[in-house]
Amino acid sequence: MSAVKKNDPHASLSKPEPLETPHTLLKYDAIMDGAPMGILFTQDGIMVQANASFLEIMGYQAEQLIGQPASLLFFSIPENYLEIGRIAGPALAAGKAFRADIQASRQDGSLFWSRFSAKAVNHNNKQDGTLWFIEDVTVEHLHEQQLRQTLEEQRAIFESAAVGILYSHQRTVARCNERLASMFGYRSEELLGRSTRLFFRDDAHYGELSRQVYPALKTTGSFSVETQMPHRDGHLIWVHATGSQVQGSTLVGDEVIWIFKDISSRKAAEEENRLSLLELEAVFANAAVGFIYTREHKIQRCNARSAEIFGYAAEDLIGVPTISVFPNEQAYQSFRLAAAGQMESGQSYETEVQCKRKDGTLSWCHLHGKALNPADISQGSIWIVVDTDAARRTREQLADSMRDLEALVENASIGILFTKDRKITRYNPRFGDMFGYPNGGAIGLPASIFFSSQDQYEAFGQMAYPLLSVGLPLQTELYTQHGSGEKQLWVKLIAYLADPNDVTKGTIWLVEDRSAYKASEAALQKAQADLVQAEKQVALGSLVVGVAHELNTPIGNALMAASTLTELCQDVSASIARGDLRRSQLDSYMLDVSSLAALMTRACERAAQLVSSFKQVAVDRRLAQRGHFNLLELVQDSVLAHSNKLLQPGWKIEYEIAADIVCDSYPEPLSQIVVGIVENALTHGFEGRSHGHLCISATLLKSEVQLSFSDDGTGIAPQMLARVFDPFFTTRLGQGRSGLGLSISRNLATAVMGGDLSVASQLGQGTCFTLRFPQIAAQ
Repeated sequence: MSAVKKNDPHASLSKPEPLETPHTLLKYDAIMDGAPMGILFTQDGIMVQANASFLEIMGYQAEQLIGQPASLLFFSIPENYLEIGRIAGPALAAGKAFRADIQASRQDGSLFWSRFSAKAVNHNNKQDGTLWFIEDVTVEHLHEQQLRQTLEEQRAIFESAAVGILYSHQRTVARCNERLASMFGYRSEELLGRSTRLFFRDDAHYGELSRQVYPALKTTGSFSVETQMPHRDGHLIWVHATGSQVQGSTLVGDEVIWIFKDISSRKAAEEENRLSLLELEAVFANAAVGFIYTREHKIQRCNARSAEIFGYAAEDLIGVPTISVFPNEQAYQSFRLAAAGQMESGQSYETEVQCKRKDGTLSWCHLHGKALNPADISQGSIWIVVDTDAARRTREQLADSMRDLEALVENASIGILFTKDRKITRYNPRFGDMFGYPNGGAIGLPASIFFSSQDQYEAFGQMAYPLLSVGLPLQTELYTQHGSGEKQLWVKLIAYLADPNDVTKGTIWLVEDRSAYKASEAALQKAQADLVQAEKQVALGSLVVGVAHELNTPIGNALMAASTLTELCQDVSASIARGDLRRSQLDSYMLDVSSLAALMTRACERAAQLVSSFKQVAVDRRLAQRGHFNLLELVQDSVLAHSNKLLQPGWKIEYEIAADIVCDSYPEPLSQIVVGIVENALTHGFEGRSHGHLCISATLLKSEVQLSFSDDGTGIAPQMLARVFDPFFTTRLGQGRSGLGLSISRNLATAVMGGDLSVASQLGQGTCFTLRFPQIAAQ
């Protein structure tokens, strides 16, 4: 063996000293025997020397190896020997060390991982041999293999995990899996190196979470939160994020592993469940029926309505034994046994029983219950409670009403007929007597038997169907055929569907015999026609008398002047014939002719004026001109233009009319009405007075104008108030008044203005005329 340096076994063993003293050999032996690793010296591929550690590692005795080829160490895997020779040869020939991990064979054939290190004793002379150092690194390789497997598994988990995994370093994304990236709408490479601020809604959200994360990581090393984070497209997703501080990290939060789970669906489901729960709670609390949960024969929970039904406050009913809401124990036990039998079979139990209220009174309730778990009804049951006390009374009242109605139908003084599919199904005795079909003799016959012909029946059907088919009632009067065929009855029919929503359920007919009434009505109509005709004659006579009276004076004056003129002409003609016409006679004649002509002219003008007034009694809107006008201006102009008397001392007129009231109507007729009312006040209301007060006011009532004329005159006597608008009615007949002024004003108000003119007055307290007309006249 060659000598080696103490501080570098590999180097010293690879360079044997030229002189080998006994002392040196002893040192070599000590190194070989005490070395913890296996040492082998080979020359020309033959194992020359090996230490105890090598022999122990390989499982051989020295005599089994020394002198044997080195390939023995790889007898079960000879390809590894060839491989180590291929790799080690060039390195050793170049004077370099060689090191490799390779599987070798023990004597028993078992394989183990060995770490070979080799150095040529003299790389310039291969024959000097080679030193081999070997370590059993099977455990280390096993650990490495397990570590690699673990890393591969973790890599597979990292890449295939159903949750997002993020490794952050100094608040940047150092690594993340595709699940995390896709969760937020990115690819993993797009996130690397970006700030974790990316995952927060805004700076406030980022700061808030940071203030929570770092204290938790510092104290417990981990942090968990559920929060909303922004997706790449802007919408928010719910995530459950769990962060863990990387072990060995010196700064808190510097290196953190984050696990993200998208819980948006869960949150949506939770929100839906929350809303559903709120809805159920709302239904439970506000339902019109009672809800009760009972267990162990006690009321465990109830809503306000159930407590109200039993006369309790909601909190007072909880804990009350269920027997308390029954009249007695026998009623309770009977109910409980019947309900249990149904519920144990998985069915619900439904009944209507009398229950006892807190005050001891009894009321009818409809109970519908179902066990929470039919296999174990001791877990409780849910009951729906409906107060049917009022409904039960209503049913009883309805039954009574039906009996009363049946009696009413049978004893009604009018005929009642039921038809279906155009056939008679039923009628009351009065109907049978009316049409000559007693004792139900017409039941089953077609309804057409009550008509004189099929055409009349079909025509009636065409009139009735459009109304009855849409659920509307029919009311009419017509002639119908008596069962004997010898007479017709004039009847009033009222028909309606038995069920407005289903025409096939039939029709109910109420029939009243109005034959006698029809005859009386015909006689009355004749009498009325005669009366109207008589009234027309009286009115016409009054009109003629009025017209004749008013026209009599001007026409009489004209006739008198014409007769006088005729006589004068005859006198003058006679004087001319005798030849004794004097100048003075001619001058007198001419003067008389002039006077008579003037009298005739005035009389004819007055007659023409009266005729014009008569014509205005029947006014026509089509002749009036429509236009826009300011109400205040029109009233003021009309009054001042026709009533200068009001401007004189002692007279006062007030206008209470807003300056912004504008009308779209007929200004000239309105002006004529104003003048007529004012002239009436001056002529009649202020008769015999030299002073007076007139107030004209206007009020807007929605779309109408109300114009009032109030004076402080003498007023109108009650017996005259009803006739003030009658034609030719005047208290100054024969004094140049026709009695048509107010009549014409009212006709203008109604026929032209589309409104109305009324009057109110008390004798001695003045008069108020009120004119109402649309602010915008109808077209």
